Amino acid sequence: MSPADLCASGSEEAHQRALTAWVLMAQHRGFRAANDMSCYTAAGQGLYREDVGVVALANYCAVPLGGKRDKATAQRLKATGTKAGYPDVLLDVPTQRYHGLRIELKKPDQERLRDGGTSAEQRKWLQRLNGYGYLAVVCYGWSYAAQTIQKYLS
Repeated sequence: MSPADLCASGSEEAHQRALTAWVLMAQHRGFRAANDMSCYTAAGQGLYREDVGVVALANYCAVPLGGKRDKATAQRLKATGTKAGYPDVLLDVPTQRYHGLRIELKKPDQERLRDGGTSAEQRKWLQRLNGYGYLAVVCYGWSYAAQTIQKYLS
């Protein structure tokens, strides 16, 4: 299933699933294949083979912090160190300029909202992480996040 299919519902979670599908395709078959939507079909298998920059994608991780939870689950998560507003996606690959990449993923339609749909806690984390030498950004939609990851690794 392609990232476009996965994000059809338009939810933030759907965009995160789509981004993860793109990362997995890029990790196994290269950026060119991940960016070619025909590669997500059975007929498109095996079109590209490339290794450049994709090894680092093994360090991709999504943090399941958002979403609605009951009070007991929220208390348990807080007791284990979960912090409100921490970015959704992590790429722990240092570059000459940054310690790693952090992405707060939002639905594309949230860009036009006040503060870009981010909470005060999210904005504080992004500012703090940027100050500590990470590239911490907000991406609106899986495709913008994918472009950000690809540019970061190039």
